[in-house]
Amino acid sequence: MSKMKEKFKVLKMKQFSISDRWFPWLLLVVCILAFGLQITKLGFYFDDWQVIYLANTRGTDAFWDFYQYDRPISAWTYILEVPLLGTTPLYWHVLTLILRWLTAWGMYAVLKRIWPQAGSYTFWMAAIFAVYPSFLQQPIAVAYSQHFATYALYFLSLWLMVKAIQGNGKYWLLTILGMLTTALHMLTMEYMVGLELIRPAIIWLLLIGSVPATRQRVKQAFINWIPYLLVWLGFITWRLFFVVIPDDPNVPRLLYSLRENPLGGLLALLQEVLQNLLHVWVSVWYQALEPTLIDFSYRFGIFSWGIALIVTIGLFILFNAYRHLDRNEQIKWQSQAILLGVYATVVGLFPVWFTGRDMFKGMYADRFTLPAMFGASVLLVGLVGLVAGKRSVRYGLLALMVGLAIATHLRTSNDYRWEWVQQNRFYQQMLLRAPGIKQNTAIISDGGLSQYVNRYVATFALNTLYDHPLKDQTPSMWYFEFWFRGFHLRLPQIMSGAEIKGALRNLEFRGSATESLIIYHKEADQCIWFLSSRDVHNSEIPEAMRQLAELADYAQIETAPSATQKWPDNIFDLEDERSSWCYFYQKAGLAQQIGNWDEVIDLWKQAQKGNYAPKYGYEMLPFIEAYAMQQNWEQAARLTLEAYKKSKKAQSMLCATWDQYLNVDDTNALAYKLEVNTALGCGQ
Repeated sequence: MSKMKEKFKVLKMKQFSISDRWFPWLLLVVCILAFGLQITKLGFYFDDWQVIYLANTRGTDAFWDFYQYDRPISAWTYILEVPLLGTTPLYWHVLTLILRWLTAWGMYAVLKRIWPQAGSYTFWMAAIFAVYPSFLQQPIAVAYSQHFATYALYFLSLWLMVKAIQGNGKYWLLTILGMLTTALHMLTMEYMVGLELIRPAIIWLLLIGSVPATRQRVKQAFINWIPYLLVWLGFITWRLFFVVIPDDPNVPRLLYSLRENPLGGLLALLQEVLQNLLHVWVSVWYQALEPTLIDFSYRFGIFSWGIALIVTIGLFILFNAYRHLDRNEQIKWQSQAILLGVYATVVGLFPVWFTGRDMFKGMYADRFTLPAMFGASVLLVGLVGLVAGKRSVRYGLLALMVGLAIATHLRTSNDYRWEWVQQNRFYQQMLLRAPGIKQNTAIISDGGLSQYVNRYVATFALNTLYDHPLKDQTPSMWYFEFWFRGFHLRLPQIMSGAEIKGALRNLEFRGSATESLIIYHKEADQCIWFLSSRDVHNSEIPEAMRQLAELADYAQIETAPSATQKWPDNIFDLEDERSSWCYFYQKAGLAQQIGNWDEVIDLWKQAQKGNYAPKYGYEMLPFIEAYAMQQNWEQAARLTLEAYKKSKKAQSMLCATWDQYLNVDDTNALAYKLEVNTALGCGQ
């Protein structure tokens, strides 16, 4: 009986056992679970829009000039990708997911050759790297496709170097290819420049078995490193001394600080180094374990925890069945992994410290942790391998980390999904209220278009929406944030007709606030308010914006799209037109602008029939005016009182409306005006 049980156990183990040739595909599964489950519902964000705008208006010929400003060679990625992917969001998200997977695969291929005795643990390093929770901007797919293309090229160059050193008769061919890919990844983006300093450590590890004498090993390591060192030094020299960038964000601030105050500079550097390392190694995992994430009212949160549990259990079972490959593991790889992980994290972050960039400052600053993810993942697995005694405990801990990281990315992608919904609602309202916008129009707003789309980003998004061409490096519209960088401080000059300018790299806009649309969009449940001179009485907006509203020019709005204009429906995912109150409000605003009062009243009736109602009294003004203009004083007064109940702050605007439009001799009108004035306290 015991023999039968033993045979059954062996058979069961064989059924679940896998070979390491499946590891790259298992990495793909990990990437899909983390980044692919909502991929069809994501859109464009942040610096995606500048690429999409150029691709939509000019095609690939615009990229060389655009990126000459700071990364002259980086345009090659988009020149290759745009003809294949076009401007459809899904294609870009698939590409960036694939690039992230290829990066993790490349890391695994390199580490497997460094530590063949480590068994499956090189897979764990790559798996944790693939989903490391320090960088949470994967949904910004177009912009970060360059970062992961650069990372993939870096690991390809490492793999070519390792292959050349381990010897297969093609040393110089592989070395030359490695040098070319090294140069290409640095010229594309400088994010992985610090990681180049890992090469001598990797070469050293490769030579341990074949060159036991330390002195000889040092010599051999240096000789093998020289080709890559020369490429690295060449890039550093070119970047520091031959590339002239106006307002360069990556100047060597560390050198300036040490020169001006050596002791103070060193203390500041030490503090930043310790903070950054603690953040990358430890605190980034808090967002995966934060207690407030246990919220049963957050359904997607429950879903993310479920995926984390499935991944943890699945990987644990799979690798417990796979443990035969780890029988020959040695303690040596673990200590080497810890040392390499610490060193790789430090040198990976050195460019961040050298240029004085702050990984804690700004919404997008976590991108500075990208080069540290390699070393942090190697270090983490090395520590688990060293500290945890039993293989099952190690597998459990590592599987749990992968599961928790995947859950973190799932929740993040869900936030981006909702952000895309909010963006599209904004775009839809813009098209409803302003079907066309004239060339050379400034759009001035109280804030960003959405959380991830503001200032120049919103400029490119709106120019893409309205299908405006790019002429002579001048976008036809520019989006200004009223409170950003002292724009509001220039209000007196702007009111006097001063020129307003916007620029990014080689693109520049020059216009006037006298040819502008002023919009206000403070809350998520608020429609876009297109302000006008009447908003001088609007106490629901800041005083400075009331003054600015006097310059708003509705003549910049074209009441129908031009014959050549066609919004790109492959980019934007607009909802059913009549699915919200804002549809009726924006359509009514456009009808109010052209004096079509019958349409305004019809829109009000349709909204009432569909049980759509505003949350802000201000949004009832077009309908109040329409009923007043048709001398339906009773309905106008009723809507006014209803608007006042919704928003007490709308009092001055409602009072001004009756004063401006109802100053008539009609006795009935005067009676309702008196009723409104009394109820609202107008004039008090």
